[in-house]
Formats: sequence, structure tokens, C-alpha cells
Amino acid sequence: MLNIVNSIQPAPANTHTSMNPEFSGSFQGATSSQVTKIDNSQTDSQSLLNMIQLLTKELASARTEIERLRVQTAYLQEQLNQQNNTSNPTNHLSSSEFPPLQNTATALLSSTLWHQPEKLQVPVGQIRSHLRKLDINNNRIIDIHYHDRNIVALLIHNDYEDELRQQLQRFKVTIKEDFNPCDHEVLRDPKYADCTPAEREDLAFMHHCNRIERAPQYIRTPVKFAVARLHMSPITITLFNATGLAKQAISPILHLAQSSSVLLITETWLLPPNKYPTHWKQFHTYGIKLQPLATKGHQGISLLINPICPYHVHYLPNDDDMSISQYKLSFIIADTLVHCVYLPPSLDNQVVSQVLDSLPHTAPDVKHTILCGGFNARIGPYTGDSSTNPRGTTIYRWLQERNFILWNQRLAYGKPTFIAHQGSSMIDFFMSDTELCNPSLTIREDLSLDSAHKIMSFSYHPNILPETHSQQPRTTWKLTKLQDSKTRNQYIQSFQNAANNISMSIENNKQQPHNQQSARDFIEKLNDVIFQAIYISLDNICRCICQQTDPLENF
Repeated sequence: MLNIVNSIQPAPANTHTSMNPEFSGSFQGATSSQVTKIDNSQTDSQSLLNMIQLLTKELASARTEIERLRVQTAYLQEQLNQQNNTSNPTNHLSSSEFPPLQNTATALLSSTLWHQPEKLQVPVGQIRSHLRKLDINNNRIIDIHYHDRNIVALLIHNDYEDELRQQLQRFKVTIKEDFNPCDHEVLRDPKYADCTPAEREDLAFMHHCNRIERAPQYIRTPVKFAVARLHMSPITITLFNATGLAKQAISPILHLAQSSSVLLITETWLLPPNKYPTHWKQFHTYGIKLQPLATKGHQGISLLINPICPYHVHYLPNDDDMSISQYKLSFIIADTLVHCVYLPPSLDNQVVSQVLDSLPHTAPDVKHTILCGGFNARIGPYTGDSSTNPRGTTIYRWLQERNFILWNQRLAYGKPTFIAHQGSSMIDFFMSDTELCNPSLTIREDLSLDSAHKIMSFSYHPNILPETHSQQPRTTWKLTKLQDSKTRNQYIQSFQNAANNISMSIENNKQQPHNQQSARDFIEKLNDVIFQAIYISLDNICRCICQQTDPLENF
């Protein structure tokens, strides 16, 4: 008997999972409370018990608040769907960006997983044949994909879900509701056998996100935008220079960053093995202990991952020398490699250059690189600052040499990131090596969080769809004419006449190239001349034909 498995993908932070179904199952961040080690010489067992009770109460309160927000989100989403169903459809559609979609495409999509009991993986074509035998319209099946052994996912429009269920029940096909594509048992690769269950769940979520990202590439053009919009939510990176953040003071920071994908904190002064008491997953570049008995360190960078972040976040271990690794923290989120740095004011500019040069700009499946953090660099008029310092000159030169985009200069020109009674300055930055989709930068000058540095949030949309290019008419020639000896001789004569330009180019460039670039330019120019000679000869002898492409081919 065939079984159908229904699954709902992890939803973005601003949606309810039951109202935003997708290729696969619900993902909720595991909630765990980290209890700090307490020096036995300073506290007794009763204080430890009180701390556990306090953290347990805060955790219960947080869970209650999350559940309340989920119920509220579901209610608002239901109202939005009702408005969409009664609104007039629009006919505008552009493949170069995400436009307002038609009424049928605006509605949510749901994914249903169909269980195929055969031991061997059946080709997608045979699956569609099986569905056809069940009187199921394959035109309503947007995409088909295997999630696990003997389990295949059917991506459908939510308006078709009831009809599909009825049709399956007609043929005695039941629906399985408990399949989770992010479960650690889904991973079958032997290389993950030694990983812990938590690590395997993290890897399963990563592979699931990669499948979701690849899916629109195999869906017809008008529908792929609806699928992409459903899966895609903005990535928000919140940055805060805490200038020393006590472990108990993390709650208000997390409250401000609750809509963020990740939170980056510089100058944490956190010493190993301490962690912040929160259910957010966290990674640290710990501070440096200046004195043997010190309870606070110097510097330090922390990465905290929102449990409801819909994208996989992969922390990159810092394997560099300690003289460089203490100033940076790196991770990958979606299609973006992110480096967070803290460069103290006392740091020599030569070391600053070494730290920046040690940051990789590429990684597998990465399309963008973002560099952010506390640079303590004043770049002057370029950012709208009133002053310039030597560090600023070094950073500006580094930006120009690598063609990085400084988003403070473009999105928040003249807005200070550091405000104290002595004055204000712009020393905390966001920058990237490429253009980003719908970027925005918010600097909260109105907030004071026991630090002169202002909390910053940078948002953008990942590129979930492949780039689309307009197809130009294809130029062809009737090369069969060259089989005739007379026509072939005419082509050879025509090419010899056109090739005179090649000899002239070589005669004019007899001198030795000055450098590698000039030699490359000469070769490219010579290549263009040869191709032009071939094209002109073919146009004159074989007659050029322009093949028009069908505008509805992609549809």
C-alpha cells in the first residue's frame, strides 16, 4: 500500500510553520539553558539551586511568549490569506526581480511527501506514471524530490491539497504526518556516523536548506518566483560592540535582536569556558586574560544564532595563529560567508593588514562575503565622518584594492556608530565584496545599552534563484554549401581577404609586450580579428540565418 507523508518546512521568523508549508518538515530550534560554572570557593550549593530555579523560570516564560507569538502569527496569516483570496489578481510579472505575483501564485504552497514502498529509488518519470494511474493531474504537481530512502516529496499548491487528499483516500492511500526531513536519522552518509545527534540534526537541516534552494531551478518560470518567495526571508545580522557584557545582561540584547537571524557581539570580555545563559546557539572567540586572577578578559567576539532562523548557519573553526585568530570569527549563513572582526585601537596597522588579508573570500556554495565588526577606523569624508586616522587610511586602501562595498557609506552616510560625551564617530562597519539584494542598514542611535557603541542591524535577501538572462537570436549558417568545391573556394578566398587585418595587427604589435596584461590584451584582440574574419566570410558565402526563440518556451 502506498503512503503519503505530509511535512512542513522550517518557517521564517515572521511566519507560522503551519501556515507556511514547504518541501519538508517543521524545524524548531532546540531550547537549552546553559548554566555557568560557579566558583565553589565563592558560592554554595544553595546559590546554585537558586540560579537553576531562576533560569528554569525564565525559560518557561520564554517558551510561553514564543507560543503566544506563534498563535498571533497564525491569526494574522489567516487574515492575510483571506484578503489575498478576495483581492483582484495582477497580471504583472518580471523575471529579473521578484514582482507582485498573480492571485494563484500569491497563495501559500504546501508540500506533501509520498511514501514509495519499493526498495529501489524509482525515477521521477515512473512516479508521475504512478500518480497518473491514480487519476492525479501531474500538471498540479509542481516538483518531485526524494528526501530519504523510499520517501519522495510532492510540491503542490495549497489550494490543491484537499483534492489530492481526497483522491488518495479514494485509492486507500493513507497520509503519514510524522516525517521530519531534519531528523538526525535521515542522514545515511557513513561519514556522519561519528557525529553526535545534535550535529547530525544540524547537518540534516543544512542539506534540507540546500535542497530548498536548488528547487526553483527545476520549476517553470512563472511558478518558481512564488516558490522562491515562499522559501526566502531576509537575512538580518545584528552587530553590537558591548565593551564588556556581563552574562546576566544578555537578555535585553536578545530582546532587541529577536527578529535577527544572528547576533554578533564584539568586545565581550568573555573568558573560556563561560557562555551566555540563553537557548540561542552560541560560538565564541574568547577574550584574552591579562592577569592570572582576572575574571574578565580583553577583546572577544561572540556569535549567537536565533533558534527560529530559517537558514542553516555553519560556524568556521579558527585555525590561524593565535596572534591573528583572536581578532576574528567566521561563519556561513545561506549563501553568504561572514567575517566579524574586532581590531583594538592599539593594534599596529601592519597586524591589521595581516588580519584582513587572512580572511578568505570564497567557500563552497558561497556567493557573497560580508565583513563587519569594530574597526576603530575613521575614514573621514568618505563615510561622512569629521576626522581621519591612520587606521582609517589603511582600511580605505584595503577597500579600494579589493573593490569592497562599504554599506555605511552607501546606506547610512554620516550616521555615527559611536557616541560619547567627547564626540561621535563612525568606527563600526558593514562591507561586502558584491552587490546584495535589497540591503538595508539600521543604526539605533536612540538606544543606550551601557556602551558608547550603537547597535546595528544589516538586512538583505539571499539569491535563491539563478540569474536569468534574456536569450538573443541564435546566428547560424548553411554550412552544407561548403560541400560544393566552387563554394568552398569562394569561402577560402573571402577569408584570405578578410585575414589581411590579422597580418596588419601582427605587424603593428611587433614590439615586446610590456607586461602580462598587455600580452593578454594583444591575444584577445587577435582572437577577435580572427573570429570576425570567419564570420564575415560565412555571411558572404553561406548566408546568415537568425533563429528566433519561442517566448513561451520557459513557460
